[in-house]
Amino acid sequence: MSRDELEQLRGAVERLAVYVPRDLTADESAWLDAFTEKVGKPTESEEAFYADRRKANETAR
Repeated sequence: MSRDELEQLRGAVERLAVYVPRDLTADESAWLDAFTEKVGKPTESEEAFYADRRKANETAR
């Protein structure tokens, strides 16, 4: 890699490293709220899986 290419890469990395926070748009906010709500709750299959594990652990004792 040439010296010029390295300088260009360094400049690109520096620009990417500076994150300026901004307010979310209404759509972004709604999406984030829905996503957080969805991933915060276990699915029925996850609940069944962990219920089976608890039963197995209780019977193993």
